[in-house]
Amino acid sequence: MQFKQYPNYKPSGVEWLGDVPEHWNTKPTKYCFKLITDKAIENNSEVLLSVYTDIGVKPRSELEERGNKASTTDGYWIVKKGDIIVNKLLAWMGAIGLSNYSGVTSPAYDILRIKYNYTPEYYNYLFRNGDMFTEFKRYSRGLMDMRLRLYFSEFGNIKLPVPSINEQQKIVAFLDTETARIDTLIAKQEKLIELLEEQRKSIISHAVTKGLNPNVPMKDSGVEWLGEVPEHWIVCLFKRQIVRNDGGVWGEEPTGHNDTIVFRSTEQTMDGRWNIVNPALRNLSDKEKKSALLEEGDLLLTKSSGSSLHIGKTTLVDVEIAKNRCCYSNFMQRIRTTKTYNSTLGWYVLNNQLTREQFSVFSTSTTGLANLNSEIIGNVHIVVPPVNEQLKVIEYLDTETARIDTLIAKQEKLIEKLKEYRSSIISHAVTGKIDIREFC
Repeated sequence: MQFKQYPNYKPSGVEWLGDVPEHWNTKPTKYCFKLITDKAIENNSEVLLSVYTDIGVKPRSELEERGNKASTTDGYWIVKKGDIIVNKLLAWMGAIGLSNYSGVTSPAYDILRIKYNYTPEYYNYLFRNGDMFTEFKRYSRGLMDMRLRLYFSEFGNIKLPVPSINEQQKIVAFLDTETARIDTLIAKQEKLIELLEEQRKSIISHAVTKGLNPNVPMKDSGVEWLGEVPEHWIVCLFKRQIVRNDGGVWGEEPTGHNDTIVFRSTEQTMDGRWNIVNPALRNLSDKEKKSALLEEGDLLLTKSSGSSLHIGKTTLVDVEIAKNRCCYSNFMQRIRTTKTYNSTLGWYVLNNQLTREQFSVFSTSTTGLANLNSEIIGNVHIVVPPVNEQLKVIEYLDTETARIDTLIAKQEKLIEKLKEYRSSIISHAVTGKIDIREFC
């Protein structure tokens, strides 16, 4: 879609805004909004609202897991539909948005109510536009990023573009239509990724439990979740194929001399792949190093998580990890397989959905944490093909999963571009860089 610019522009006098259409004005926020400090009555039953960086304003009850439930909302600020809620602490990260609900919100937030001749939806698009976040941060006060606060005394001085009320409404109508179209495209790509991931799981599950030959004689595995397996494959507990099944170490605070990389948990191992961004450096004794030193072919499992769905994520130690003499923390479990059971096949098996479901069912829970231990991991049922077939299964899965991963990566790149376009079109429309009047 091609967009024209306005016929004439003028300097806005505002650095972040640049030139604006000649007939637009600029005004400080305090001329467009007023700060509201109406307190809710005691024992009220109003809807408790919160503002989030990613989704804007939502009732807390819809997203209870995102925060603790307030014991009382007495004295909270009253919010009316159409108000803008500002998280003073996180506004510069995008925690600001239009409320489509009436209710109450924490006194830690500011409530801004639009004045006559201004459209709150237009300013919602403007405020949640990334160009504004830098400005919010510049006007925030505090000694460090995580202590910054955007008080209305400062926010009120930020200069904003002011099109006519009619043009504000046209911009909103255009962006509502355009962002809905883009969101639909994004949703379709996300659905396709979901289907590809399901296909990936299905291919792995079938290969590690049924094999590659559809004509091979089958037998009852004796394990309900496994069903029938190839007649010549062995059904056994995983511990029969393991020579090491042990937890890690944490050591002491780093000294800066001879510190060792110690992998914490899912921070370094994401969905079975390495994500070495911020590994811990720890001071380990010689005994600790020896006990937790990772070797190529080791399997590293996440054994503790706030959700049973995340435990059991397994990563295969490659030559690069082994070369750097890395160790692992006590939040993880190291598995070393026998010479007759290929650890790459073990990697596929442990990341297989059926195995992960066993982990979820049998994991223990301590203070809300789901936990695996060596006994649970060892008692998982697996199917063991002959060594030559293990290699064929691995080769097949390497090829098929790489093909699917390539397709997923393409969809993810497309989603990223669509999101960038969405942000760009919002930014250009609300700042007058494109003339959308002919579209409305």
